[in-house]
Amino acid sequence: MEGPVYRDGTWWQYGGTEPQWQKWEGGRWQSQDKSNFPFPPPPSRWHTWQTADSEPFYVFLLGVLAAILALGITVAVVQDKTLVAAILAPIIGVIGAFAGHAAGHASAISVMKQKT
Repeated sequence: MEGPVYRDGTWWQYGGTEPQWQKWEGGRWQSQDKSNFPFPPPPSRWHTWQTADSEPFYVFLLGVLAAILALGITVAVVQDKTLVAAILAPIIGVIGAFAGHAAGHASAISVMKQKT
């Protein structure tokens, strides 16, 4: 059972033997019909710790490591250090675009896995 959530001036919780919305009325939780509510069950509080242990986070981390590696290679290879920023800017842009795009796909896939 999920903890109570305050929405639209009333307290709600999602749970029970057959998970369903329950509304706080008359000093107790009243079961409600599932079809009447436009909002989904509230997210579990236990999922917040999994953010750093998710596929999108790993893809993001890979992008950050690639950017650091590109910085190291650029600084080591370029003779004129005043050109490092000019050379590195498009490289970091490409790494960021690909990593962000891949993280978006990984996020969509992880959401689809959770829905089933």
